[in-house]
Amino acid sequence: MGKVYVFICQRGDLEIKSMILAISLLEKVESNVKLVAAVPDHENIGLKPEIDTLDFLSNLGIHLSFFRNSYLTNSQLTPARLLTNKIFALNDLPMADKVIFLDSDMICLKKPVYSHQLDKIDFAAKQVDYANEHRWSVFYSVFGIDPVNLRIKASIEDCFLEPYFNSGFLFIKRNELEGFYESVKNIYKILESDELMKGNEYYQEQVSFTLSVLKLKMKYTFLNDQYNYPARSKLIVKSQLPYFAHYHSVEALLRSSVMFKKVSSYIKDYPILKSKIMNSNLWGRYILNEINRRGKVKRIKDFILKQL
Repeated sequence: MGKVYVFICQRGDLEIKSMILAISLLEKVESNVKLVAAVPDHENIGLKPEIDTLDFLSNLGIHLSFFRNSYLTNSQLTPARLLTNKIFALNDLPMADKVIFLDSDMICLKKPVYSHQLDKIDFAAKQVDYANEHRWSVFYSVFGIDPVNLRIKASIEDCFLEPYFNSGFLFIKRNELEGFYESVKNIYKILESDELMKGNEYYQEQVSFTLSVLKLKMKYTFLNDQYNYPARSKLIVKSQLPYFAHYHSVEALLRSSVMFKKVSSYIKDYPILKSKIMNSNLWGRYILNEINRRGKVKRIKDFILKQL
């Protein structure tokens, strides 16, 4: 049944990012995969995207999957709590052999290739970039997980730590998904109610994903940076493009000529994306100014060359 790629589209910054990701996926992945935009159906707390955004995605052939996040209320719209949408986005997806969850602030730069070894694996992701959590022995004890002796180098920081998966790109075998989804929800709730991650709540969903893999004894492996490239910390080399670049911020996107060129072409090809960016204080200020600046620089260079 192939693969399904799922990403979140919610009002605000992620609305534009999800549109960019959707276009890049259509451009690069196989035509027989399913693309899903997971949409929080919470009109009362202002997370549902604008109708024209949903129409745009639907017209591209993106399947819209609406979900309700029971962990969200008006009083709980913190950055950390909003990340629980990543958990609920995994519920009630179209059938496929493999589910690939992507953070919305990513862009597909070339056709992804997956090893046949992943057919034998239940879960795959890359190790985190930085060691931002260290209470693993406590977590293992609370959730009845056997101590893990394996130590894996962080993607960026020069240190080795317990298995701790970056949740920006998750590869999950479909027949494991239901149990995994329920486990992540339950572990997140316990971490929160017992204040086991007090002071570091922002990474609570990421820790919940990792602990669920270990508790369920899923067969897992670690992916390299090509599937979740830390583009805000590492330069993208044109001759060695990653499959997916994780840029996080508009500023990081602008620092990469590869990503900037790609997004500029999308702005030209899709008027609705240009309109969204122009009407965004964050995106409009950065992107359109940079397009104008680079266009001016090019015109100056062309003028100088004509004078030689």
